[in-house]
Amino acid sequence: RLSVLPHAPLDSLRGSVKRSGRLSSLVAQVGRKGSAAHDYLDLVTDELHFAHFKKLMPWDHAAGVLIHAEAGGYGRLLNAQPYQPVFCRAGLLLAPSEQSWRDLSALIE
Repeated sequence: RLSVLPHAPLDSLRGSVKRSGRLSSLVAQVGRKGSAAHDYLDLVTDELHFAHFKKLMPWDHAAGVLIHAEAGGYGRLLNAQPYQPVFCRAGLLLAPSEQSWRDLSALIE
């Protein structure tokens, strides 16, 4: 059974972001493998707590968002709307819980 990592303090989170800015100094680790598919796999196999995506092509995210949610994760667009597999300019943030999402979304540039 797949599951996301549990809610944890901000300074212990590991995540995937393209440009981290001040976020990298407030969490344990940030990086990017270069593939949304790898990030989604890492989110549900205890490798990553969170992932942020700016480019939202449905073929990159529709299945991953569903898998992440089914594994217990919380994901929303940065405008706080649920993800829809249609063109959108808002970024997407996936986290282990709604509280983690709120904490992280305030730091995403």
